[in-house]
Amino acid sequence: MVCPSWVKSLAQPIAVDDVIFYLAECLAKPETEGQIFEIGGPDKMTYEELMRVYAAYLNKNLFVLQIPFLTTRLSSYWVDLITPVKASLARPLIDSLVHDTVVTDDKITKIIPMRLKSVRESIDIATNEMNSSPPKSELKQEKTGFKINQKLIQISLLAMALIGTSYYWLDDRPDVYQTLWLIAAFVWYAVIFSSIFLIHHKTRLGYFMAGLLSWTTLAIWLFDNSYVVFQTSLIASQPSEMMTIRNFIGIVVASITVIASHNLFHKVIDYQYKGRSI
Repeated sequence: MVCPSWVKSLAQPIAVDDVIFYLAECLAKPETEGQIFEIGGPDKMTYEELMRVYAAYLNKNLFVLQIPFLTTRLSSYWVDLITPVKASLARPLIDSLVHDTVVTDDKITKIIPMRLKSVRESIDIATNEMNSSPPKSELKQEKTGFKINQKLIQISLLAMALIGTSYYWLDDRPDVYQTLWLIAAFVWYAVIFSSIFLIHHKTRLGYFMAGLLSWTTLAIWLFDNSYVVFQTSLIASQPSEMMTIRNFIGIVVASITVIASHNLFHKVIDYQYKGRSI
């Protein structure tokens, strides 16, 4: 998780059930009329600690990388890419996180005494309610299903990686061993396997990376075969006939990846809105 400095801000989360109880009891207590009360749960923690509690509840590991120059606007886009929460919703929420939100006056606890639920209990209650009664939402009519596109994009990314290796066992051009080519190849493979990892976890960031990568790869392989039309190669010396055929195969695979990544980038939020794992 890449986070800005606001992850160190303090919060005092409270269960929704406890909020409703406070509101209902206030109607029955005349002394609460016209008053302002601060309410919060029994746990006071930073937002990073809150995320770690939730990660532990899901039995997942959470690695937090804090970047001091990351703004709340950029944070909202990051949230949009790795969770089902849209940036337009995340931004006003994140904007408020730069301040500590803890109770400074607990006079409500003397008027309405109650046992407040812990963060862990609140998460468990909310999760069970979501699983037992997920929100209803109408999904868009689809020509191809999510699962088909999910398998297709992973297979096509692996196929692209395999096709890319042919530069070093099928291609006889010395250009591919130049320093810049080798650096580009390293970055290219790093992005492919990072995309596959993120796609496995069904994050829009993975589909976004796969889309950019496949468009870039498609352009490179088209330029490498440009001599077929323009009688000259645009990025390296002219490829052999075998490499030309390989480039055309790669163009087809990259095109499939472009289509699948585009479909999944827009579909994943609709699926996640169902309130259960895909």
